[in-house]
Amino acid sequence: MKKFKVEVPVEYVMGHLRYGHYEVELEAESIDAAKKYLQTEDGQDYIIENGDLEIDDYSVEDTGSLDMTMMHIEEV
Repeated sequence: MKKFKVEVPVEYVMGHLRYGHYEVELEAESIDAAKKYLQTEDGQDYIIENGDLEIDDYSVEDTGSLDMTMMHIEEV
C-alpha cells in the first residue's frame, strides 16, 4: 500500500494570532554590546527588517470551503 501527502487550499482562515517572537542573528563584539545595540531604535529596526517572525500560538475559528481544483498530491 502506498502513502500520499495531500494539500488542499481553503478559501480563507479566520482566527487570532496570540503571540510570537522574532529570531535574528547579530554580529557584535560582546553580549553586552549586542544588548546595548538592540535596546536602541536602530537595533529594534534591525530586528524587524532582518528577523524572522515566528508565531508561537494561534487559534483558528473557521475556514472557508476547500478548493479541490488546487489540490496537490504526492507520494511519500
